[in-house]
This record gives sequence, C-alpha cells and structure tokens, in this order.
Amino acid sequence: MNIKFKTNSFSAPVDYFKKFFNGHIPKKILREDIIGIAGTLGKTTTIRAIKEIFDSKVNIVAAQNISDDNFEPRKLIYQTDPKKTKVVLEVELSSPGSVKKLTDKIRPGVGVILNYSPANIVNFGSLKNSFKETQEFVDSFDLNDLLILNYDDLEVRSLSKEREKAVVFFGLDREHSHVWGNNVKIKDGVLTFELNYGVESVEIKTRFLGVYFVYSFLAAATVAINCGFSLFEIKRGIEKLEPEDQKMVSFEGLSKALIIDDTYDMQISSFKENLHTLNLLPARRRFLILGEVVGMGSMSEQIHRDLARSIFQTKIDTVILGGGDCKFIADELLRLGFLPEKVLLNLSNSQMVSEILTSTKKGDIVLVKGAKGNRLGEVVKRITKHD
Repeated sequence: MNIKFKTNSFSAPVDYFKKFFNGHIPKKILREDIIGIAGTLGKTTTIRAIKEIFDSKVNIVAAQNISDDNFEPRKLIYQTDPKKTKVVLEVELSSPGSVKKLTDKIRPGVGVILNYSPANIVNFGSLKNSFKETQEFVDSFDLNDLLILNYDDLEVRSLSKEREKAVVFFGLDREHSHVWGNNVKIKDGVLTFELNYGVESVEIKTRFLGVYFVYSFLAAATVAINCGFSLFEIKRGIEKLEPEDQKMVSFEGLSKALIIDDTYDMQISSFKENLHTLNLLPARRRFLILGEVVGMGSMSEQIHRDLARSIFQTKIDTVILGGGDCKFIADELLRLGFLPEKVLLNLSNSQMVSEILTSTKKGDIVLVKGAKGNRLGEVVKRITKHD
C-alpha cells in the first residue's frame, strides 16, 4: 500500500498563538511542524528515535509534561527555527481534561497514537471514560490533519473511523499498514526486524529488548518518511539509539544467568509485553521477580489477579513476589494450578537476592519488574555485574 502523506491543510500558520504574544507571532509556526505523540507505552522511545533520525538535518524540540500548569508554549516557540525545526510533544492522557489542557495551550497538526490500554483507569473511573479521552485527542485534529495510528491495536484502529483520507497506519500487518515491520527476532540480546515502505526494505538491529519497541520505531519511521527521510537514514538513526536505564536492559548475573532489568515503572501494559518478550527468549528456566502495583484502590485485587492470569499463560518456571497486594497474584496462581513451591510470596529484597544467587545458573533468565517504589533496582544491582 502506498500513500501521499502530506495534505494541503498544512499551509496555514497557527493563528491562535497570537494570544500568547500580544497579537504578534515571533516566527511563522506551521501546525504540520507540531507533532503530538500519545499512547500508554513507548512515547519517550518514539521521541528519542525521532531525534536520532532527524539528527543534524532537522532540529527536534521535544517537550514533556505539557499538561502541567507551568508549561508555556511561548518558551517552546522561541527555541524554534521555522526553516528546520519540528516540535514534538509527549502527550499524557492520564486524567479527565488532559486533551483540553493541551489544546488550550498548543494544538498539534500531526498526531501519533502508539497504543491504548486503561493504565490510569482509577483516575477515570471506568474503561469508557478512559477511552473517551483518547477519542477526544483524535477529535481535536481537523479532518485533514495527519493521524499516524498503530493498525495492530484494535482500539487505536477504531479511532480512524470517518478519517480515512488523512490516516497513515504502521504495524506488523503488511496488507493494511503503510509502514510495516516483519521478521522480528530477539537473539543474543539483539532485537532485529525489517522496516518496509512501498517496495523498499532495510534490516534494523538494536540493543532494545522487547517486541513492543518495534512499534515505537515504526511510528518514528513513519514520521520521518513523512518528512522526506530515506529508510537508510531511518535505519542509521535507530541503530544509534541506546536503551534507557531500567527499561528492559540486560546484564550478566553473578550466577551467570541473564538478568533483565525493567524497574523503571509498573505499567500493566508494559508488563504484559515483557512477558511476551520473555517467552521469545531461549532459556533453560525463566524466573520472574515482581513487586505490587500500588495506587489501584478498590481495583487492586482485580488487577493483581489479572497479572497472575497473564503470568500463568507464559513459560515462567518460578515467580518471586514482594508483599502487599502481591498476595492476590500468589493466590490466583495457586488457584490456576501453579506449583506451590514455584510461588514465593512476601520475600524481602535480601531474600530475593539470596534466592536468585542460589537457584539460578547459566542459561536461566530472570526478569525483574516493578515500580521505583518497590526498590527492586537494588535487587538488580546485587545480583548482577552492574555498578
């Protein structure tokens, strides 16, 4: 499938910026140069990939926390050279009114949605309200504005209704995606996939561990193709990118096992993707160290039991759990038929370290997953050759 990305609607300046500059626009800012990246998982990686791809040709001014009351678009605009700058916004749809806070300050002309899952359902009160905020983000774009959507995510795909003329899809579905990936493999700590557009294709190798990173790279590639970059330039940019600390980073363990550190946060969607990646990696045995998900209120038991069901469907041999509401994970695993001796509950960090050092060997893989508050990063340091 092929498509001409650009639309005629991108020639008009952003008139409403006048109110931030006493009726005067210091530079000619086009809405096509303002890109909003939304999704539950992978926004930061997508923006980092865009910056590496664009490199010296186009300056990328990136902004986070744009829903914060202290965010000032005028400071962002003064950093830009309209001849060679794109403004990339990391859009958090984490609470009701997030879209209004964004569009009251700055309105992108290109929207990218990576994925959808109800990660902040406690803030919204229901699944319906959570998805409604994502729908409002889409509705904030004019009909001819460009939307770049993940075709493989059914919820995201549904957002394209009535907007087909200005929608570009990326994904692993060759038939329906304008930019697609295939032959995704993880071997010896290297993620490899093919990036395709039209009849062109390049192979990309990266140290990022996780199939879901492919979607961030496909989204960044789609943005870059829209701006005239070749697949070779995109490959070169992505392959320069290094993983961030505590985001699916692998180390050799003191016991010679492979240790995967994903202790940056405890997003439900990323955890399920982590399990998928763990299944793909060849291993003698697979161990999971997991902390509780905090701040879930009355939904905590349901969420932890759902995590247990996801774990049960994988090839994990031993589950090592902290305290608190991890008790629901243990209870659900046992109810489903997990061997009792393979579920270790209420372990302190020191006990987790001792268990891994005495029970694992070369060929084993240990995934350590939790939020910063779980302090499982300390466990990673004590079981690896990592400073």
